[in-house]
Amino acid sequence: MKNLKYVALFTIWFFSFGSLFAQFETEVSGVGTNAASFLEIGVGARAMAMGGSYVAVADDPTALYYNPAGIVWMNNVQIEVMHNEWLVGTDYDFIGATLPLPFFNSTIGVSMIMLNYGDQPVRTTERPEGTGETYGARDYAVALTWASALTNRFSFGMTGKYINQKIWNETGGTFALDLGVFYSTPVKGLKLGMSMSNFGGEISLRGRDLATTTDPDEKNLNVDRIPVSYETGSYPLPILFRAGISYQQDLGALGSMVAST
Repeated sequence: MKNLKYVALFTIWFFSFGSLFAQFETEVSGVGTNAASFLEIGVGARAMAMGGSYVAVADDPTALYYNPAGIVWMNNVQIEVMHNEWLVGTDYDFIGATLPLPFFNSTIGVSMIMLNYGDQPVRTTERPEGTGETYGARDYAVALTWASALTNRFSFGMTGKYINQKIWNETGGTFALDLGVFYSTPVKGLKLGMSMSNFGGEISLRGRDLATTTDPDEKNLNVDRIPVSYETGSYPLPILFRAGISYQQDLGALGSMVAST
């Protein structure tokens, strides 16, 4: 009876929040209007080889990114490290670790992702070939995850994380939350998963390079060097909704086959 209760709750949450997010994405989200777009880049060689369709698989530490509810089904300590020499000389890295706890049928995990843009030459209108200086830019997110198996088939997980972006001497950060559910159906090998990521604040950059001076009235002799500071806009995080189904078939000596959406 309890299993049916959790299945019903999962189904209601699946469809109601799916509809809500679809409306939210249409009205609010858009390319170029979000901060921390690196949060949309997937992690893990296996997951990326599957096109990122991993929310209903999530059986290794990359579940910390795709679906926090998945880590509770790992029976031992697991660590995964990824280094990706990504587009245009950038480096994208992920490290995640999970630890099963001896109480509450739960597991905790920690993870970090970082996108490093490398050093770039400083150019000005007076010196378009470069001033001899360089500047760097990088984005990162550090996260702590907890998941619990509410039954032998259904689990729930959540992640709290801090997200930071920096370019030259300007930096900004905020906190966010991920939520996920995972259900292993009575049909052997058939699993359902759903997660919603990056519920949190907005990011705006602050730093010393935004401070300057100005002359409010150049035609009259007065104080001509008044300290001012540029104010940057605040941008929301990219909210991600994932829902999928996976099916794993044991092929004996040949291993197994996984199909996932």
